[in-house]
Amino acid sequence: MRIIIVTVVYAVCNSVKHI
Repeated sequence: MRIIIVTVVYAVCNSVKHI
């Protein structure tokens, strides 16, 4: 499902934003 991909992308974006 694309929901998993969206979750992964959201997690990566959140990690990058934290830096």
